[in-house]
Amino acid sequence: VNVAFSRIINNYPFDGTANDVQTFLDGLTGFEKYIFDQFPKYKNFARFITSDSTFISVDDFAGTSLPTLSRDKTGQSILDPGTSSISFEMKYFAPDETTNPSVILQKLSGSNGFSVVASGSAGSADERIQVYFSSASIGLSASFDVPKGQFNHIVAQFNRLAGQQRLEIFVDSLLSATSSAVSEFGNIDFAVSPLTIGSGSAHASPGFVTFTPVNTLTGALDELRIFHATRSIDDQKALSTQNIYPSDALKLYYKFNEVTGTYGGNTIVLDGSGNSLHGSYENSTVAAASR
Repeated sequence: VNVAFSRIINNYPFDGTANDVQTFLDGLTGFEKYIFDQFPKYKNFARFITSDSTFISVDDFAGTSLPTLSRDKTGQSILDPGTSSISFEMKYFAPDETTNPSVILQKLSGSNGFSVVASGSAGSADERIQVYFSSASIGLSASFDVPKGQFNHIVAQFNRLAGQQRLEIFVDSLLSATSSAVSEFGNIDFAVSPLTIGSGSAHASPGFVTFTPVNTLTGALDELRIFHATRSIDDQKALSTQNIYPSDALKLYYKFNEVTGTYGGNTIVLDGSGNSLHGSYENSTVAAASR
């Protein structure tokens, strides 16, 4: 039993390709496969609570946070798309309670970068989500509403169409908002800044009114994915409810299915993209209860 648990927990290719997973399963003995089948396969999500100041911090350098668990140990910045498109896909749960403006997802260096934020709500059945992109003197923003009290599948993407760069926001695979650039973005230049989830700072740009968070996020996230490509509606519909495997376009993938409980490393968030951008809960006292 100990050997089976050790092999499954320590050697399962959590950030591997479909072939890696199949090779691992083919190598299990009958008893080890029986033990493996007892593990829950779809469980947990990341829960953020303002009163606990829960948030996740990610250093954008491959393999530097947890080298012993990393395939990629190059230390290279992964999330900066250069002049490519970039997409953020997630399941987001807006709570029924009254909330204040807060950051869902942010990577910002000065005024360069992006923010996905919740603008706060009171006495409404919906919560307004806003997306900001800025570089130097150029800024884009778009906003949309999602129902409270349920998980909503969101794709926010910066589509760098030639001569028509724009933000595109999809909710449950339906286009909900767009915003076109009046001029072309160059490099955003935010390679060395960290990615924060559930917390962030003010985002200011000449292209939109400054967003200033009041506190950390109250809400929940699941299946967070960042791509250096746009997401087609067909892909959104086909893959929103299932795990995916690493690809050239997939740059970060948090399943938020780490085991809860009291054990060493229970603050870790594992990156399943193969790029080894593992993160951690900054408030370690509540990390085990936040999933």
